[in-house]
Amino acid sequence: MRKNYKKVLTLVITFLLTFVLTLNLINYLYHHNNWVIKLIHSKDKHYSYNNIEVFFSSDNTSSALQIPKYYDEVRKDLTGILGEISASENENLKIIIFNNTNEIQKFSGDLESINGFYVSKSKQIGVISPASLSNDFESWYYVRTFRHEYTHHYLNLYKAKYSIDHIPKWFEEGLAEYTAVELYDNTSWSDPLDKVVSFNELNSREEWLNARKTTDTLYLQSYLAIKYLFDNFSNDVVKDIIILSKSIGFDKSFKKVTGISIEDLDQEILKQD
Repeated sequence: MRKNYKKVLTLVITFLLTFVLTLNLINYLYHHNNWVIKLIHSKDKHYSYNNIEVFFSSDNTSSALQIPKYYDEVRKDLTGILGEISASENENLKIIIFNNTNEIQKFSGDLESINGFYVSKSKQIGVISPASLSNDFESWYYVRTFRHEYTHHYLNLYKAKYSIDHIPKWFEEGLAEYTAVELYDNTSWSDPLDKVVSFNELNSREEWLNARKTTDTLYLQSYLAIKYLFDNFSNDVVKDIIILSKSIGFDKSFKKVTGISIEDLDQEILKQD
């Protein structure tokens, strides 16, 4: 009798915990989605292109109308690296053009000083419109931010297509930066890099966010890691690492494809600078 009582009590507690967690998730999604809906409705302009939707204010019309051009260019570059992902698989991707830093900050929540974001669950890309497309730097930064965020989206589609569970955060961010900078106009980062955070400590989003509190060079070192791969191996190196990781895990896949370990990579990128 006592055993049955304990069993019933355990089931009741499990049910209650599950119920509470579900309510919290529903509450979060409800308020988040309401905010997204309000944000989108605050934009008085919008158009569709190849299964994506672009939302923007009338003041940002010129920059918003450039998105199809940037979209086609970055998809071509990513197809060259990872292979073709059908445009139909981009269904429901929403690209929101923000007016300024304050507006995007309200949306991003826990991240500070950002100029763009990608939300995988709701398939949203956010970028800040340049004040003027005639300003070369602002225009360049607008394009490179879009390319960076779209790379995250393309990677998610790629992982879904090939049932890839996990790619380290540093690897994703490095590829996004490489695509945004190196492949856009053959520009290379020239900032100095004296030390690195071990890539083994940058696997998850949480590890990445924690490390960002103490250093501002994570994107640079991750970019240099991907650059090292393309400079020293074939154009298929990134794709080969990702595909093989499905069966043997990322670290073993990286070692098998490149011949070096993740720990070795820490030192190799310092030699590049």
